[in-house]
Amino acid sequence: MKTRTAMRVLSMTAIMLFMFLSSCKDQDSISFSADDNSNLQSEANTDASSEDLSDLSAVAMSADAGTQTGGRTGEVAGVPKDIKSQITDTRFACATVTLEFAADNNPSNPATIHGYIHIDFGTGCTGPNGRVRKGKIHVEFIGRRFIPNSTVIITTENYSVDGIKIDGTRTELNSAESNEEAPKFTVNEDVTVTFLDGTTATRTATRVRTWNRAANPLLDTWTVTGTAFGKTRKNKEYVMTITKPLVFKRACAISSKMVIPVEGTKELVVGDKKITTDFGNGDCDTTITITINGRSKDVTISASGD
Repeated sequence: MKTRTAMRVLSMTAIMLFMFLSSCKDQDSISFSADDNSNLQSEANTDASSEDLSDLSAVAMSADAGTQTGGRTGEVAGVPKDIKSQITDTRFACATVTLEFAADNNPSNPATIHGYIHIDFGTGCTGPNGRVRKGKIHVEFIGRRFIPNSTVIITTENYSVDGIKIDGTRTELNSAESNEEAPKFTVNEDVTVTFLDGTTATRTATRVRTWNRAANPLLDTWTVTGTAFGKTRKNKEYVMTITKPLVFKRACAISSKMVIPVEGTKELVVGDKKITTDFGNGDCDTTITITINGRSKDVTISASGD
C-alpha cells in the first residue's frame, strides 16, 4: 500500500513538473514571438545601416586636408580630385573616392569652407568582411571639419549593402564647444531601408554622437545617445530610446558583418511590448541580450535582418 501511495505521489509530482515546465516554455514563447524578433532585427538593421553611413563618411572626411583648409591654391571648384590613396580603411579598397569644392568655397574663412566628397562603389564592391556595397554615398561639408557649427550632410544614391537598399539623409551638426579631440555632433536623420523581400523599415532619429579619436584611426570609437521612431518591416510603429550610451568601435565595423554597438542599452517599444537590449561588454559580436517582462535571453542579430 505504501508503495502504491508513493508511486501515486511520484506520478502526481511528475505530472505537475511537466505542466510547470510546459507552462514556462509557453511563457517564454509568448515573451519573445516571431513578430518581436522581426521588429528587433528590423530596428537593429536600420540603426546599423545609418551608423555605417556615418562612419564611412567620417573616414572620407578625415582623409584629405582640404576639408580642413578649403583646398590649396590652384584647385578649381567643381573639379573632383581622387583622394582614395589617402584612405587606409579597407572598406574603401574597391571604391572610388573624390573630393571637390563648391563654387562658394572660401578658404580664408573657416566657416565658409564648402565642398563635397563622393564615395562610389560602382556596380559591386566586396569589402574585407565579405559585404558587397553598390551605389554612391555623397557627403557635403560646410565649414572646416570639426569646428563648432560645421555641418556634414550625408545622402545616398542607389546605395545598397548585400542587396539591402539604404535611402535617406543624415545631417550632422558639430555641437562641440571647441577643438578636434572628441568632436560632438547633433544628428538628425530620415532613413528608409528596403530588404531583400521588398519590405521596408523607416527611421527618424535625433541623436548626439561623440567621436572619440585615437592616434590610430582604426581604433576610433564613438558614443551615441538619443531617440528614434519609425515603422518596422511589419509596418508597426516603434519608439527607440537609448537608456545607456551606445559605444561603437571602428575595428568592429571593419571586421564584422554589421555595425552594432559593443556596449550600452536601449529600449524598443512596439505597441504594448517593450524590449530592452543590452549590447554587452565591448566584444565585436552580434549577440545581444534582450529582456521582456523580466525574462532575458540571448539573440543574434542577422545582417540580412531575418
